[in-house]
Amino acid sequence: MSWEVTALRIGQHPTRRSRLFYGYRSYGRLDESVELTFFFWLLRRGDDVIVVDTGFDEGWFVAQGSDVRWSVSPVEALRAVGVDPGAVGIVVLTHLHFDHIGAVANFPSAHYVIQRREWEFWHGKLGSSPPMRAHTDVAALDHLAAAMRAGRVRLVEGNEAVTDGVEVLLAPGHTPGQQVVMVDGAVVLASDAAHLYDELDEDMLFGTFTDAVAMHDSYRLLRVFVASGLTVVPGHDPAVSRRFPPVDAAWPELAVRLDSAGPVD
Repeated sequence: MSWEVTALRIGQHPTRRSRLFYGYRSYGRLDESVELTFFFWLLRRGDDVIVVDTGFDEGWFVAQGSDVRWSVSPVEALRAVGVDPGAVGIVVLTHLHFDHIGAVANFPSAHYVIQRREWEFWHGKLGSSPPMRAHTDVAALDHLAAAMRAGRVRLVEGNEAVTDGVEVLLAPGHTPGQQVVMVDGAVVLASDAAHLYDELDEDMLFGTFTDAVAMHDSYRLLRVFVASGLTVVPGHDPAVSRRFPPVDAAWPELAVRLDSAGPVD
């Protein structure tokens, strides 16, 4: 039996391309508005459920003075598709930025899968510095530290199987331990290894990174997957909601099925 792969959209942040890409003017493109879309992902196979990332806490954006168009909370999104967060046993965290870990406290039974180098970075000197802490959610990190003490954090090193048909692959650069998730050897959830299709289609560097060379190498890895016929899904591109079919036609903006071929722009 194959895994069903769903992207759940919880909000959008209006911005401009020049604020997203490193050295945007050097590409010779006109600046334009874009809405950075916030997703997290759900894998289902029979009674088995895995959540990939958790979305964010709306209060984080309010505290930062940032504008976000909140669609639905992560908990509400899961319940809308028939999943009780309290019963989820595995949560894969692709990296530890605020918009990927902000709702971890809503998964009291979950074991978290995190790259060791990601964990060590955010608990080290540089990751604890004010500029880096601005990219994470300290309350969520504290919750994960408590989960670690309770034996509910699995630190992986490089490429490892999470369970049958689900594998995490190290794809660093955006953060030291950024990982992507490959499902059934067919769908790759890039998360922030590629925020937008432009990073893969036009080799444009995203503006937030800890290692530009490693990030570029991760783009190359994802393009190999694309060339091999795999479905590579960026982590924040609003086009994802248009390229794949909705889970429920009555609420098309909430969730799309990534393991089903959909119309392309």
